[in-house]
Amino acid sequence: MRKEAHPEPLRVRSAGGVVVKGNGAELRVALMRSGHGTWVLPKGRIEEGETPAEAALREVGEEIGLPGATLIGEVGQTEHEYDRAGKRHRKQVDWFLLRADPEAELFPNPDENALDCGWFTGEQALSLLSHPDQRRIVRRALASWR
Repeated sequence: MRKEAHPEPLRVRSAGGVVVKGNGAELRVALMRSGHGTWVLPKGRIEEGETPAEAALREVGEEIGLPGATLIGEVGQTEHEYDRAGKRHRKQVDWFLLRADPEAELFPNPDENALDCGWFTGEQALSLLSHPDQRRIVRRALASWR
């Protein structure tokens, strides 16, 4: 019997942000609830001509209504695979630590798959996040913030 060859997954590049505000006991992390009902970090595809950092800042503005966050630095990459429209995709996400003003408010954008969003303590964020790889990124971001 011959083994069927599996086509290579389509490669997708995205970027996202671990957005924080405050310090110490007042430290908060921004999360959004996606259309899939999962709590996630804001992220999206890198558009032509954009750097990953520019894409992360743009996506944070589009998805959770927070333009003007300050880029602090890169906090890592994640990679995962998924099926969509009968095709296998491999997504690489570049993650960045971003700082928001202490009084910043969030506004979910349902057109960008953000049904809800909020500011959470680090502990709350880690317990709410639906994906282990994003919990790892948040832990790394919080360690570098402190």
